[in-house]
Amino acid sequence: MRRQTVMRGYVIDMMGPERSGKTDAALTVSQNGKPTLLCALDYNYEAPYKRHKKLGGRIEVIECFYSLPFALPDSPKVKNFTKVINAIADSVRPPLRKMEERLFSFIREHGKKPGSANVVMDNGTLLYRTVRLASFGYLHKVPMHLYAKSNNKMNHIINELRFCGLNVVWVHRVNKEYDDATDRPTGSFIRDGHKSIGPDVQATLLTIYDSDYTNKKTGKSGRFGVEVVDSTFNPDTVGQQFWRGRRKFSTITEVLTAE
Repeated sequence: MRRQTVMRGYVIDMMGPERSGKTDAALTVSQNGKPTLLCALDYNYEAPYKRHKKLGGRIEVIECFYSLPFALPDSPKVKNFTKVINAIADSVRPPLRKMEERLFSFIREHGKKPGSANVVMDNGTLLYRTVRLASFGYLHKVPMHLYAKSNNKMNHIINELRFCGLNVVWVHRVNKEYDDATDRPTGSFIRDGHKSIGPDVQATLLTIYDSDYTNKKTGKSGRFGVEVVDSTFNPDTVGQQFWRGRRKFSTITEVLTAE
């Protein structure tokens, strides 16, 4: 008897500069009709969310937003430093805990059936920032020996998403890459987020917006797309681009995994 292969979910990262369609590209995963949990740490999720809901996406949103009681200190020497960082951490922990609890319950609910649901983490850059704020109450000049606390929490979330068996789409902001010798931009981008994300996704895609494009039929200018930056499935797909209607999760993963 031929052994049946269980189809597990994909774990993909959508990274890109601002206004390049990161969240919209990530939410194309909801077009498979399966329950989708959108973990929203970026206020700009609403327009793409509403668009994909109208397209039939079964999307649930869990927000992780907070208001800080003080400006973030840039040095441990600021006045009332301990009081300030404790107040900041206390304001961040409840929404982060609420999001974590819903994320893990969603995974437990659907994880027994591989590929039966989707998770979109929008975005990983702000998640890492939020985890550090919840751990320390500040971001600048944190002693290296303290980072075990925030790294453990981030690695736990990353690990749960990597092995939950569901389709997972990370979203990340990017920074410009600079040449060490000339200190000039190389024209490439690097992910802004926790260092463990890269090794724990199966493929990284760069979202792009081509403002020079004009549709010959409609006359409309501009188009959104994604480019394969790296892939554990097939390195020959690196550099391949998907534009407009082909810029969707199902098409991309089909091409990435084609033999």
